[in-house]
Amino acid sequence: MDLLSVGARALVFVRSRRSAEVVAERARHTLGLSLPELIGTVSAYRGGYLPEERRALEADLRSGRLRALATTNALELGIDVTGLDAVLIAGWPGTRVSLGQQAGRAGRAGDRGLAVLIASDNPLDAYLVHHPEAVFAAPEATVFDPTNPYVLAPHLCAAASEAPLRASDLALFGLSDDALLRELEGRGALRRRPTGWFWNVNLPGRPQDLTSLRGDGPPEVPVVEADTGVVIGTVDGAAADSTVHEGRSTSTRGASTWSRSWPTTSRSCGRRRRSATARGPGRARACASSPSASSRSGAGRVRRRSEDCREPSAREPQEPAACDGLRRRS
Repeated sequence: MDLLSVGARALVFVRSRRSAEVVAERARHTLGLSLPELIGTVSAYRGGYLPEERRALEADLRSGRLRALATTNALELGIDVTGLDAVLIAGWPGTRVSLGQQAGRAGRAGDRGLAVLIASDNPLDAYLVHHPEAVFAAPEATVFDPTNPYVLAPHLCAAASEAPLRASDLALFGLSDDALLRELEGRGALRRRPTGWFWNVNLPGRPQDLTSLRGDGPPEVPVVEADTGVVIGTVDGAAADSTVHEGRSTSTRGASTWSRSWPTTSRSCGRRRRSATARGPGRARACASSPSASSRSGAGRVRRRSEDCREPSAREPQEPAACDGLRRRS
C-alpha cells in the first residue's frame, strides 16, 4: 500500500494461484480503508485465466490503469512488461534463475528499481536469511538426458510426420542405433519404407500433440459455469482433483465459485459463479463434459447448454494404442 500511495507500480510474486487471489483481495480491502480510489488499480494475475483476460490485464498494466498485480510465476517470463518500480517476492521462488527473472521485472528501461525478497517459514528461506551469500552465487546447473526414450519417442514421431527419418539422422537425436525407431514401428506409430521411417498417417490426431514444450502432466481442465456453459478458466490437470472437487469454493478476481460436479470419466468441472457477498452454494446445473474444439467461440470461450453435456461416446476418436503411454510419459 505504501508503494501505491506514492504512485509506484509493483508486482508481488507468490507461490500459488490461491495466494495470488488472496493477496490481491486483501490489498483491495486495505486500500478501501484509506485509499478507496486505488481499489480498482489492484488485481491478481495467474495461470488459469482465459487468454483474453490475461491479455487485458497485461495491457492495463502497461498503460498504467493497473498499478499492482499479485501474480504467480506466470509473469516471470515471456511477457513484455516495462515501467515497473518495485517487485516483492513472497518466499524463495525455488532457484536463483527464477529469483533473477522476477527481480529483473523492476527497473527496466534504464530506471532504478526495488526488489525485496520476503522470507517465508520454509526452512530453506530461513537458511538463506542467515546465509545471504548463497542467494547471489552462480545459477544452478541443470541435468537433462535428451536420449531418455520417454522424452525422445514423441519428438521422433513429430519429426517423422514432417520428413522421413533416415539412418543418417540418428546422430541428430543422440541415438546410436535404430532400436527406438523399430520399437515405435512395432507399436504402429511409425511405418518403415525404403526411404526411412514415416509417421502413421492413419492414426487420429497430430503427433505434435503427444508432447508439450511447457512440461509434463495431464492436459488442463476447463472450468465451466454450469448455468451458462461458458468456460470461466482452467486448472492444471495434475491439481484438478484437489482444487475443483465437488463442494470446493475458490476465488477468481474477487468472485467466488462453487464446484458442483467433478466427473471422473471426463475432464471438465461444472461450477456455479456467485458474488463475494452471496451466501451458500445455491442451485446449479453441472456440466460434465469436455468442450470440443468445434464448440469454441471467440477467444477460448465455450457456450453449451448443460442439457447438451454428455459423456464421450464410444464412437468418438480415442488416443490410439500405438501412442498409448507416449503422452503420459513425454
